[in-house]
Amino acid sequence: MPPLTRLPRSLVTSAQFTYCNTDASWKSGSVGLAWIFSDHFGTELHHKSISLDQVSSPIMAKALAIRGALLHTT
Repeated sequence: MPPLTRLPRSLVTSAQFTYCNTDASWKSGSVGLAWIFSDHFGTELHHKSISLDQVSSPIMAKALAIRGALLHTT
């Protein structure tokens, strides 16, 4: 496997990126899901949070948070 290389800082700071952060909490089958989209300056572009019942596990909650964010982009 080739070694990892870093992009020059000038390319990283001048490029236009949208970041997506997701999170989920799970307790006894009830979950809270959230995602935030921000630009490369850290300015919030959009956020959403929801709650659901009857989710089987914490890992499923995390997966649902990622799925929700991805579906939100389309």
